[in-house]
Amino acid sequence: MKRNICQRCETENTSNAKFCSGCGYELERDFEEAVNTVTLPPEKKSNEKFKIIKPALAVVVALLILLGGQYLLLRLT
Repeated sequence: MKRNICQRCETENTSNAKFCSGCGYELERDFEEAVNTVTLPPEKKSNEKFKIIKPALAVVVALLILLGGQYLLLRLT
C-alpha cells in the first residue's frame, strides 16, 4: 500500500489517511485522486428556436431568389 509522508513532521501514513497519525496535520490528497474529482463546466445549450428558424429562413431566401430570377427572365423577354 502506498504511504503518504506528512509535510510537517515527516511521519509515514497510509494512503487513505486524511490526517497525520503523528501530529494530526491534514494530509494532501493523492494527485490521481484530485484529478478524478475535477468537474467540467456544463455544456452550453443551443437555442432550440434557431434550429428551426435557420432552415426556414434558408427556404424563404431560396424562394425569393428563384422568384426574383423568374421575374427578371419574364421581364426581359
